[in-house]
Amino acid sequence: MRRGKLKLENFIILCGHQHIEAAIRQNQNEITNIWPFQPVTEKIESFVVHKREFEIDKTSNYLFRVGLGGPQGHHSGGFAKPHFGVIQHDPKKVILFGLE
Repeated sequence: MRRGKLKLENFIILCGHQHIEAAIRQNQNEITNIWPFQPVTEKIESFVVHKREFEIDKTSNYLFRVGLGGPQGHHSGGFAKPHFGVIQHDPKKVILFGLE
């Protein structure tokens, strides 16, 4: 994030690789893990939707690792757990969803 801060200000990076999901906020010289351990869950028919919502402070930088391999960070055989995200602009939020 330090290199990005030199060239950009108040950025949001969505990074998708095979790694564990994370949400990191950089505010001045402080870096904080803002990933909530317990998602909000809702059952829709035979599916369970897990939601994690992040309000975006316009004076901070963010890194969201969305983990293309699923929340566990990798494909370990069997079926991957589908997940996706939404960027909302007013008010500014990043909302990540997982589906079981």
